Amino acid sequence: MRDVVEGIRPLSLGLLLAAGVCLGVFAAAPTWVLGLGSVASLPAWSAIDMFMGEDHNLFPIEWTIYAFYALTSTVGATLGRAIRKQIIW
Repeated sequence: MRDVVEGIRPLSLGLLLAAGVCLGVFAAAPTWVLGLGSVASLPAWSAIDMFMGEDHNLFPIEWTIYAFYALTSTVGATLGRAIRKQIIW
């Protein structure tokens, strides 16, 4: 899981945005739930790793970065909702 988080690239953020758009178009949940749900496994893995005894001395910064990832997906979901309203789905 560490490699996934530490090896994130702009393409990964673009794919997270695209996933948010797809969720916004097709899912019925509020956009903030879609954004948080799309990255919920990251802080969960971090918390589990921390409780298992691994060193997470910068975990507030780590979770702030996860919030940025959630914001990226939430923006995508909001764009997806706008697209859905334009199409009158």
